[in-house]
Amino acid sequence: MASRAKFRKVADDHQRKITLFTNPVNRSVTEALQSRNNVAETVVSDAEVAKRRNFLERWKQEQHLGHFQHDKEKDIVICQVCKEAGMPNEYATGKTRPLTGWRKEYLERHVERNNPSSDHAVALLKLKSADMSVFEKSRLRSSKEQTIKLIRNVLWLVKEGVPITRKAMTLHRLVELQGCNIGKSHRSKNYGWEFLEAINDVIAKQQLSRIKKAPFYCLIADESTDVSVLKNLAVHIKYREGREIRVEFLKLLELQSCDAHGIYTTLKSYLVSTGIQLSKLAMFTADGAEVMQGKKNGVISLFKATDSEICMEQHCCTHREALAVSHAYTGVKYFTKLEGTLKAIYAYFARSSTRQWKLKAVYEVLNMKFVKIKRIHEIRWLARGKAVTAVINGYEALVVYFGEEASKDADPTAAGIYKQLCERRFLLSLFFLGDLLGELDSLNRGLQTTKLHPCQVLPKVTGLRNKLSDMYLEEPSKISWGPQVLQLKEDLERNKYEGLHKTSTDEESFIGDVQDLVKRVTENLDSRFTEKDTMKAFGIFHPDKIPNGNLLKYGEDSIKQLHGKYKSKLPGDINDLMTEWDAFKYSELQELSNFNVEQVCISLTGLQHQYPNLCVLAEIYLVFQDSSVPAEQLFSMQNDTKTKKRNQLTSDTLDKLLRCKILCGSLEDFPYEDAFTSWRTKSRRYMEKDDVPVASDSSSDSD
Repeated sequence: MASRAKFRKVADDHQRKITLFTNPVNRSVTEALQSRNNVAETVVSDAEVAKRRNFLERWKQEQHLGHFQHDKEKDIVICQVCKEAGMPNEYATGKTRPLTGWRKEYLERHVERNNPSSDHAVALLKLKSADMSVFEKSRLRSSKEQTIKLIRNVLWLVKEGVPITRKAMTLHRLVELQGCNIGKSHRSKNYGWEFLEAINDVIAKQQLSRIKKAPFYCLIADESTDVSVLKNLAVHIKYREGREIRVEFLKLLELQSCDAHGIYTTLKSYLVSTGIQLSKLAMFTADGAEVMQGKKNGVISLFKATDSEICMEQHCCTHREALAVSHAYTGVKYFTKLEGTLKAIYAYFARSSTRQWKLKAVYEVLNMKFVKIKRIHEIRWLARGKAVTAVINGYEALVVYFGEEASKDADPTAAGIYKQLCERRFLLSLFFLGDLLGELDSLNRGLQTTKLHPCQVLPKVTGLRNKLSDMYLEEPSKISWGPQVLQLKEDLERNKYEGLHKTSTDEESFIGDVQDLVKRVTENLDSRFTEKDTMKAFGIFHPDKIPNGNLLKYGEDSIKQLHGKYKSKLPGDINDLMTEWDAFKYSELQELSNFNVEQVCISLTGLQHQYPNLCVLAEIYLVFQDSSVPAEQLFSMQNDTKTKKRNQLTSDTLDKLLRCKILCGSLEDFPYEDAFTSWRTKSRRYMEKDDVPVASDSSSDSD
């Protein structure tokens, strides 16, 4: 009942309004109201005319609207596509201004990208069947230039190690704010990954082209684990291009199996797939791990047995030097004990920030520069020397700190360390290690070069070995102490270090330990740095080894040995090789006496028609490598790129990031045209096919 009453009331009100305007008595009122409304409508219409929207040129920056041209004088818009195709629509002849002004929606409605039967779509198909007009080429060129700018932005992100997923669109917006026209398309993170792949394709193609032209090459490899516990194999390659010897990053391979057969299979599959000939492999350089250097089932042995009979294995010289030093420690009891004390000092402070702050306070009181205690890493070449230097520089502060801790808190660890620090023998041994490890670390740094030939290593090692023997392996009274020990002896005479525990046998025991350690170091260096017979034979190319007397028999035995090793690669027989050598050593080699061996071999490669057999030997010798440092350096870059926040990067994507970062060169010289062509072809995005490329649905790694 209530609903019926409510309905009846609404109907009565409606009828009352109708009667009001139809009653003759009220007709004058109605006409007055209508007259007022007409005036109001006229005013509103005039305001709308004043506010009509003009054509905005920025609409044309969007790729699918770039073909519209606005004539400001006539205030008409022409679709150049429809005009050139001769389509019978108003946009082909000139669309006049609508009553409500120009709107972007009107232009998009004309394009109708989802309607293949629209006039505009038909016009596009008609133009594509014929030659493109000047306008179309101009439009495509504009779109290409915008895309190249986006590719350059992505390359900058890669070189700077900035994540593409999180920062690509931000960088694009920043560049646009600076006034650069980069368009509105292809700015998402998915396009960023596509651009990365295109950049990588260009760099890899150029590199493979150079490698395939090289007559021989050397591989440098090492395996490691990234932050997501994926096992990767870093591969570098050394080869000659013209008069330049190149050492470049080649590939980061994910290993499914980490044994010798797994590494061999993975690496061989990659080399075969890229067209790099295995028969040109002249040397394989790696660390001393058995999986790589094993004589029967190592990776290098498998390559030598099945793929390259001329391949030589080479143990990285920096690893050998570090092993020679660390193994020498194990035979000298006191220095092993001293190293244990250094490790205990590091562990004492590493686990407590409170202790570190107390130690800093001691440094401040003594007016000393704070030195952080270093850790001795067994796998880091220079870690032992840095740890010793840190304790030497902070010795006084450490004595004060551990002395207070040992007396105040009755800390047994602090008391034990304090007791060692206060021994005269400990102090002498510590400063001696500072001198010895300084020399050895200097040698190690000298061996950490990218293009290190085996002929450069032995002279450096032999020179240091002889220096250590002359300094320390003499009678005790004739020992030439290093600068740190000499300074310490002067300080001891001036009683700078009071309270040291001294015994009558300290000096004698110290000298005995020093000579024992130095002797072991020199013996280890001699045993680990021996020149192989093949390397000795190649020594005939060294100008500094040419005798001053009769050259008639010089190098004959070496030439015979090299022929036996590489006869499968030589175009001639032993007689041809001997004839070439006789002519070369008399006519060319003496003239090159002021050159180094690399320059001699490079000059020889330019005389291929005259010395074809010697040229092959020179090509092989040039690519020899004695250090795997490039692979070690790559792992540092890998860990800087694939961090905990970017742990979803796959090995394949990480490989592309590293290749682009290392090999692309400068941003100014990179061939962006080639990258654009590669991207457009591989992604099947033909800029002339449609006005707006379809958004990519491809998945990408999260970084």
